[in-house]
Amino acid sequence: MFKKSIIALSLISVLTGCSLDGDDGQNGSQGLQGEQGVGGTNGLNGINANSALNINLVGRGVLNAQSPEGAAEIVAYQASKKWIYAINSSGDDAVVNTLPADTFDTAALVKDNEGVINATNLTSVIMLPLNDNTQGDANSIAIDENNNLLAVAMAAESTGDAGQIAFYDISGDSPVFIKNVTVGFLPDMVTFTHDGAKAVVAN
Repeated sequence: MFKKSIIALSLISVLTGCSLDGDDGQNGSQGLQGEQGVGGTNGLNGINANSALNINLVGRGVLNAQSPEGAAEIVAYQASKKWIYAINSSGDDAVVNTLPADTFDTAALVKDNEGVINATNLTSVIMLPLNDNTQGDANSIAIDENNNLLAVAMAAESTGDAGQIAFYDISGDSPVFIKNVTVGFLPDMVTFTHDGAKAVVAN
């Protein structure tokens, strides 16, 4: 009986000692570098943005050719008449020139020896003197095809004064002044809503 108890105690001691965790060993040395992976395939070539949109000159007009500055800046198109309206502020007075655009003689647009087109195939047929009804300078124009209206954003002569929107009836052979509407300072970017019920302007 005594011998069996000693053996049992010995086994318990051995088993108890095995349940304790030993200290971690030291890290091994760095392994060899792996082989280079297989290279990826090349990406698709980019598409030249200019090739998606081709623009060709079909019409060219000169406004106030005697002025070295020139200011044919903002244009609007009346589709019902095929007329182009362009602000011309290069002279002493602000005007809007009207150029018919029902036909384009593209053969007239010939390049000179330097590859520049100086010829014209559009001619102004109506000059609307804006200052006859509204003082100041023209910043922008817009056309409403629903009601045949032309709106011109006019900045006051003094930057501290409110500007105006001048409205014209363009249903006839030439624009006819309707009225001025006072807006904020330096009005610009005038435009009509799609239904023509309102005119919107940035001050």
